[in-house]
Amino acid sequence: MRPSYKTLSALADRMDILPEKLLEDIDLGLETNCRFKLAQAMVAAKEYEAAIPLLEDLVQERTVLSKIEMKLELATCYLHTNRFEDAEPLLKDLHHTATVRGDSRLLAVVNYHFGLQHYHRNKHQVAMYNGFRAIEQLDKHPLEEQDHFLRLNILTMLGHVYQQMGSLHDALRYYHESTALHTETSNLHELAGLYMKMGQDEYDRNSLNRSFEYSERACAIFRSVEEVVKQSQLGIRISLSSEDREWAISQVRSTIEKLHNLGQHQEVGTAFIDLADLHLQIGDVEEASCACDEASVWLPESHFSQASLHLVRGRIACKSGQWEDAVLCFQKAADLFWSRGEWRRWDDALHELANVYAGEQDHQRAYEVAVYAHDHRQTLLLEQGIVL
Repeated sequence: MRPSYKTLSALADRMDILPEKLLEDIDLGLETNCRFKLAQAMVAAKEYEAAIPLLEDLVQERTVLSKIEMKLELATCYLHTNRFEDAEPLLKDLHHTATVRGDSRLLAVVNYHFGLQHYHRNKHQVAMYNGFRAIEQLDKHPLEEQDHFLRLNILTMLGHVYQQMGSLHDALRYYHESTALHTETSNLHELAGLYMKMGQDEYDRNSLNRSFEYSERACAIFRSVEEVVKQSQLGIRISLSSEDREWAISQVRSTIEKLHNLGQHQEVGTAFIDLADLHLQIGDVEEASCACDEASVWLPESHFSQASLHLVRGRIACKSGQWEDAVLCFQKAADLFWSRGEWRRWDDALHELANVYAGEQDHQRAYEVAVYAHDHRQTLLLEQGIVL
């Protein structure tokens, strides 16, 4: 929630600056935060190339947000696109910052990234050294305060390193530790992937019984994921029917996290559309827009939910007074609904399009759209043998 202008004015007087200057900074922070969330979603979706220019701009901009997370995300993108020379100065800068601050948590993250860099460059001994250093930094904190996802990533990396070095016994030891953590964090998709990896390693060692056992576990988890996804989708539908919108938003966010942990990226995108619609219903246009941006990251262009995404974007444009954008969004939504044979949703999109024209006093266009929708609706009913 933004502070009132009266509060900003009083604060500006104390700081001897114009209130408008504070408003600029607030807008900058909100806008930058939204773009950073979008970049983080791209990284999570492994869209590293797309995230790089956005993160590069953010790192260079003046902002009230911390640059540390931005640099870490950018370094991650560089590492996964084999731009090791670009990642190195960022990691060295972050390592210096962490050392000066005595920040062992940040040192653990940076050491892990250094390890990842050397792993991708086949410098196995250096990768191992950085992995062990990262674990040492993590162990400086009580177990309940540690980042378990960071630890499992380090353990998995060490398993990969040992595997590449041909030490399958050590690789399996680290994979076993990692699977225990994945079980604790309920990251079923990653856990199933690890069991598949362990099954392959046991097969390579000619340990066929254990290979079969791990492969069976992977299959069972993948089958259970589908059931959990169905339950999550039902939970979203129940949340959307609640009159308590704030509660519904928290429930949908929780479900998004669960779906993300399951590796169900397209379902994550669809859930973000529902989240955007909920934010719009309570008048939070900015959060609704951010949710739409995140949905577009997770959903492929051909996904059926793109129609719903355009519909929500059209409503956001209406709230913001961007009538031309609203028209384009509703037209795209109507076309996609029509192509999928979703006649009721197609009718909804045209109805909202007609309302935009009416709101802009273009009554002729509004009438034409309404008549077009009515005539096509009648034709569809006749084709189904229904006469009104």
